[in-house]
Amino acid sequence: MRSRVSKQTPNLRRQGISCPYPASSSLTYDDRLGGFLVRDSALIAEILHSLRFQVVDYARHYLEISERTGLDFAASVTAMERMPLANEGPAHRELRTRSARAMSDDWRENAAAMERHIFQLVDTAFGGEGDLDLVGQFAVPIFNHLYRLWSGVTLERGLRIAEVFCGRMSLNRRQRVDAGLRRLDDALNGSLACVPNDVAMSFAILASDSLVGSLSLSLWTLFSQNDGNRISDIPFPETLPSTAVPYIDRIATEDVEIRGIRFSRGQRARLMLQATAGVECGRENDLFFGAGRHLCVGKAMTNLIWKSVCASLAQTDLRVRVVNLAMRRPDHVFHYPESAKVFLYACSNRNTLRQDFPQSRRN
Repeated sequence: MRSRVSKQTPNLRRQGISCPYPASSSLTYDDRLGGFLVRDSALIAEILHSLRFQVVDYARHYLEISERTGLDFAASVTAMERMPLANEGPAHRELRTRSARAMSDDWRENAAAMERHIFQLVDTAFGGEGDLDLVGQFAVPIFNHLYRLWSGVTLERGLRIAEVFCGRMSLNRRQRVDAGLRRLDDALNGSLACVPNDVAMSFAILASDSLVGSLSLSLWTLFSQNDGNRISDIPFPETLPSTAVPYIDRIATEDVEIRGIRFSRGQRARLMLQATAGVECGRENDLFFGAGRHLCVGKAMTNLIWKSVCASLAQTDLRVRVVNLAMRRPDHVFHYPESAKVFLYACSNRNTLRQDFPQSRRN
């Protein structure tokens, strides 16, 4: 999603225009991006609600790549044309209404089954001493079960279709992502589930990396802050403390000034969501799910999953130590952990070193 500075985008530094905030605070100008990095929660919320800022036109971006290279990215274009997050105006309203209705109807029906699965998975994953990967052995199985329950399709292992948002991929990687989208579309066409294919496709793209990554990072954050503590003693927050979606971009549709900050027409504002963690903003304690007309339609579902996970873990008497966090590379869109390994043990001695723990029973 990062792009080179457009020739039409003014370079503020070269023009001698200073940023209203110092470079180390909540707003900085990025020459390479050709726009502002916004970390102030109030400014982020106002931009998200403003009709003078719109989403990036990803479909047009892929059409331009196809015209320039002669390569076929039809699956990527179609996916973006059917996704509420990548559209504005009447098209966005129609897509969002269909998505919200499908997710609401099916989620109410499957919520109880999903909660039972989470309790069972917590009991299995956190049921004994040893190594545990919060990504592969916990968060990924939760999402895969949810998606199979909802769409009737088992996601292909290693499918990285969420990278369709990346603006810095090579053509080879773009072709691999496009091929993955085509395979998922074929699988959805063969599914007997009543969820519309375009809604199921959007959910797979938007929720796979964001939900798995946010859940894994949130647990890692809490376990790091409570390293060596009994899991049942950890004060779990009401909402996710970390997000795998570090930023979202908006484009100014006209010259506009918000809170004393001037944005030029066509200029990009990169809204740094992780910087809003724990900050009060109206009735919400963060902006991880966005705000305004593009508020995430999966917010209620994600919060229910998080609360179910926390309620289950609150009954776990094992202690936890963090071992290793490895982030996925390259990744220019998500803050996604390749693995987040912790060690579970029943010892009462908080100073026990990992090599003194019982031999792991997990492979």
